[in-house]
Amino acid sequence: MTVLFRYVSAMMLTVFPMLNGTAEIVSSQQLPPQAESKAHSFASMYDPWMYAGLSPERYCILRKQGTERPFTGRYLYHNIPGTYRCAGCGLPVFSSEAKYDAGTGWPSFKRPINGSAVIVRSYSPQRSYTEVVCSQCDCHLGDHFDNDPKTNGERFCINSLALDFAPPPGTRF
Repeated sequence: MTVLFRYVSAMMLTVFPMLNGTAEIVSSQQLPPQAESKAHSFASMYDPWMYAGLSPERYCILRKQGTERPFTGRYLYHNIPGTYRCAGCGLPVFSSEAKYDAGTGWPSFKRPINGSAVIVRSYSPQRSYTEVVCSQCDCHLGDHFDNDPKTNGERFCINSLALDFAPPPGTRF
């Protein structure tokens, strides 16, 4: 059995088996709709992020835009000074100085560590909030709201499983 590679969109590769022993690049116009959906489901089984050392829970949140249950995250009541990093690539994304208790059940931050650490983008026009992703690896971190009553501004509501914590150098716990 050989494998056929087909580009779906920019830098995204879909993989599915070919039983006739050939390998060729096929455009989406050449595939019937049922073959297109099988190609996508087969590709998702072989997502390289699954093999990057992520737990199934982290994989679900970081790569499939999942969310953890409220009031269950390890960083919800975490008040130690330091830096929160993306669990996918280690990029510093939030500082403990910007963390506060919004009462939502997820760690909340007033702002990212710098303007280029995260990207805020819309899920869809029907939703009133937007998605927060890491600017380096495009992993889903959580949600962004621009109507927080406690801060009269933005709130970054982030999944604990999307973060790793790094205390300041020389700090002992």
